[in-house]
Amino acid sequence: MKFEEKLLKIDELVKLVNSNNESIEDQIKYYEEGLKLIEECRVFLANAEQKIIDISSKSANTD
Repeated sequence: MKFEEKLLKIDELVKLVNSNNESIEDQIKYYEEGLKLIEECRVFLANAEQKIIDISSKSANTD
């Protein structure tokens, strides 16, 4: 699943967790799934940030 798709899924899960139409068990399941996706997004962003730092560093060294 792409980063943007994960963000959309997290948004969907937040709505389900906040819904009064879902059972407590389902809300907990959605919450856990959301936390997993949030962690995956956090790791993705950390890796992307490091790549940008590396690219910027290489670019600065070639000047």
